[in-house]
Amino acid sequence: MKPYITILLTLLACNAIAQESKLFTENKLWSVTEEWDGDTFHPNGPYLIGKWYRVQGDTLVNDTLYKKMYSANDISHQNWQLSTFLREEDETVFVRNIGKEEEVLYDFTMKPGDTRELVYGYVVLELVSVYDTVIAGTTRKLYNMKRCMIDDDTQCVYEKVIEGIGSSWGTFRQNCFGWTGCYSYYNLTCYYENDEHIYQTGDYNDCFYEFTNINSTQSSGVVLHQNTPNPFTEQTVIAYELLYMVK
Repeated sequence: MKPYITILLTLLACNAIAQESKLFTENKLWSVTEEWDGDTFHPNGPYLIGKWYRVQGDTLVNDTLYKKMYSANDISHQNWQLSTFLREEDETVFVRNIGKEEEVLYDFTMKPGDTRELVYGYVVLELVSVYDTVIAGTTRKLYNMKRCMIDDDTQCVYEKVIEGIGSSWGTFRQNCFGWTGCYSYYNLTCYYENDEHIYQTGDYNDCFYEFTNINSTQSSGVVLHQNTPNPFTEQTVIAYELLYMVK
């Protein structure tokens, strides 16, 4: 009987495609780029703006223990502000925005083709496929996910979640659509682990952008970064990049 039980447990473990490690830990740093087209507030767009994200410390919210995620808009990582609360349990990631109820963010026990209702039944999450990818010499799972309005499958967003790193949409993708006010495009620009640069998207040539007009950045050939320290002192460094096309 014992050999049979061992084989059965092995088969059950193979059915779920789970992450091997926690997604949100304190040894990680994410750089996220927010991009949006011109609108009534920014008529000279499109624009880019960068943010850093990190996890630091725990807190209790209604007797539930969460990790605290902070964000910073400055390249020197000096001005951190509380962004949201996160927790991971049984290969499921939960997010709780400040003043809001908890939502399921990811369920890594799902198999390709599985679906799960989110946001009180308004949104459905589907795991489309999973495959292996190599990043910085390490093989990681890449999850292709789709979120759709449960009563309108034409209203969908797609994302890729890299094991141990996060979403291609920028750390994580929340359950929002155009009608809820999510008008910007977010991209995971760079990822650091234990102060080592592990990942960088091919969409941008830098890990951080101050509030920048995309057109002026591309046409000028020069990218200026935030002076450090800010405000200026007798010894202030201004980093810059010269952009050119390799022939």
